[in-house]
Amino acid sequence: MCGRYALSADPDELVEVFDISEIAEDSGESLALTPGQPQADYPQWMRPRFNIAPTQTIPVVVTRGQDHPVRKVAGMYSGLVPSWSKGPGSTRRMINARVETLDEKPVYRTALARRRCILPASGYYEWQHPADKSVPARPFYIEPADGGLLALAGLYDFWRSPQGSWLSSCTIITTEATGEMAAIHNRRPVLLQPDAWGDWLDPSCTDSREALGLIAPLAAGLLSAHPVSRRVNSPRTDDPGLTEPIMAGE
Repeated sequence: MCGRYALSADPDELVEVFDISEIAEDSGESLALTPGQPQADYPQWMRPRFNIAPTQTIPVVVTRGQDHPVRKVAGMYSGLVPSWSKGPGSTRRMINARVETLDEKPVYRTALARRRCILPASGYYEWQHPADKSVPARPFYIEPADGGLLALAGLYDFWRSPQGSWLSSCTIITTEATGEMAAIHNRRPVLLQPDAWGDWLDPSCTDSREALGLIAPLAAGLLSAHPVSRRVNSPRTDDPGLTEPIMAGE
């Protein structure tokens, strides 16, 4: 299950790397960004974190607007809450969406055509389950080999409460893991390369098959992985040490 990850980049780096022009605030308004804006002006959900988990508010990159598209970063609930549902907790937790069936399941089909997003990440966690069930699963941190940022492909939706308030939520698209990553876990997030970001976020692209065509195979050597402390098992723990490698048997 690909739902736990880290985003250690500061907001300024996030804005620069993903060429973000606005911050979508909880009120529904957007804050236009200006060069050199102090970090104190950024919302709390854009601060660096090392153990992001489902149900938290997370930074998500979207492009909105047909006539004048604007790339924004928005704070969204982690775990898709479909527009037709009764709200968070009323359906099974939709943390992940399998790429193999995106265009088949109604819950994802419309979002694939019209509401695609990117979840920025410095790396993500996966748990390796040993054959011996009595041995606890071993957490690994998987990150770009070059130390950059990852762009996790996602989908989002809007849900309106009976009181009239809106909730934006998202899910991470996953695919089959291959190579060295498959030895850790059989699934991994779909990772978008920079030359596909614009088309993936483009609201004028409403062809699901065209969108799926932007997902390229993972290049060899793109990712590196190392075991980390089981402290990461608790989503309440959040510090830089969670991503640090540990020695075998530690």
